[in-house]
Amino acid sequence: MSILKKTLLYLDEKLESHLCAFIVLLMFILVFYQVVLRYVFNSPNNWTEELARYCHVYLIFISCSYAAKKKMHVRVDVLLNIWPKKIRYIAALSGELLWLVFAVAIWVLGIRLTRTTFAVGQISVALRFPLAFVYMALPIGYSLLIIRLFQIQFSKLREYLTERRSNI
Repeated sequence: MSILKKTLLYLDEKLESHLCAFIVLLMFILVFYQVVLRYVFNSPNNWTEELARYCHVYLIFISCSYAAKKKMHVRVDVLLNIWPKKIRYIAALSGELLWLVFAVAIWVLGIRLTRTTFAVGQISVALRFPLAFVYMALPIGYSLLIIRLFQIQFSKLREYLTERRSNI
């Protein structure tokens, strides 16, 4: 197996979980540092609180993709179980397709929002860096989510076709 293929498989399996773990660790360090500065040295910094808040934004959007990969999003499966298998597959595929359309729409709007924020030149209060980098969490997170939703779609379609072939 080539190095590129191994790398891609590793990223497919571990990207979101490693990113989320890193962001949570970074948030912990920032908040701990802020608490020590505030209560031990009586000299608080505003930038640590702001950076921790922005890390939380990234954590939320990257976690959406991770939850989709692990099939941990809230869904209503009770109604699907009373229908025949063929209708269940079609309903599941339709639901995933609808979710994909929604994700693409949010991704497009996120890109527009990020471009607009870059054009306006908005900067953060404490850190003094472009807020567009914060708004980039939306298209980054939804890009990962779209990839996961395509994977789910292909998996469900493959499952349906395999089941259909075995019944013939």
